[in-house]
Amino acid sequence: CLSDPIQNLVAAEGGGTWSGVGVVGSTFDPSIAGVGNHIITYTIPGVCGSSDTELIAVSNAFNATITPQSNLCTADASVNLTAVDLGGTWSGIGITDVINGTFDPSISGAGTHTITYTISGGCGDVDTESIVVTQTPDANFTGATTLCDYNSPVTFSPTTSGGTWSSSCGVCIDVNLGEFNPATAGVGSWTIAYTVTISGCSNNTSSNIVVDACASNQELTANDVLIYPNPTNGHFTIETGSTKEGIIQITDNLGKIIVVESFKNGSKTLQLSTELSTGSYFVKVYNDLGVLKNIVRFIKK
Repeated sequence: CLSDPIQNLVAAEGGGTWSGVGVVGSTFDPSIAGVGNHIITYTIPGVCGSSDTELIAVSNAFNATITPQSNLCTADASVNLTAVDLGGTWSGIGITDVINGTFDPSISGAGTHTITYTISGGCGDVDTESIVVTQTPDANFTGATTLCDYNSPVTFSPTTSGGTWSSSCGVCIDVNLGEFNPATAGVGSWTIAYTVTISGCSNNTSSNIVVDACASNQELTANDVLIYPNPTNGHFTIETGSTKEGIIQITDNLGKIIVVESFKNGSKTLQLSTELSTGSYFVKVYNDLGVLKNIVRFIKK
């Protein structure tokens, strides 16, 4: 190979001289000869001398040096690795195409992975490179989906802390705490977004929250609603007072709707032992025109 060290030339008998391209004394230097086929001659002078020739082929040596790859995140798209010379094969955790050198960080997972590139043959070469993959953070969050415009602020809970919040309603949400104020947002459907970055890897998730123009507190308390027993084991009756017909909606503390039932004659008995876990809930009473008439809190024991 062109990059091989100088080779000593040896013949059956000494006393002769060597000649040919690349010959230096009794050695052959492939870097001087260059790529190609070279005829080397050995001559022993005199009446009883002799001469012989030998063909030495010099091939270009391959360079398997891998181009360094910047750090990746587990959610990043696959990348094709490269090296100085083509024609080799790739191996290592995360390699999905041994010919094109395709590396998939979602398959390798987080960590430092050693990748090998091998060019076979007498003038081949081998190189290794480390690729660092960082876990993409989980940007999911939970929280209310429906609120009244007079409700107190609620705080969304992210799976991974340390991110920032934003919303289509602007300053209705605290960018650091994730506290949403329905009064500031106003009536409408608003997009809540959460972005979190860890070790250079970012992720974001968004969700909608609806703020309704509910009846005022004064209007609600004017229409008495009775829930019994309260606390309840899940089997209870709702007396809807002056609202004789309409819809009953049961939500949790975050505004998530659990049950929707119609009622007539100012009363509704429900059996929700399996639907409700222990905690506090709200009964929202709507009349037959869809107007919210009352909100009453009850406890599931």
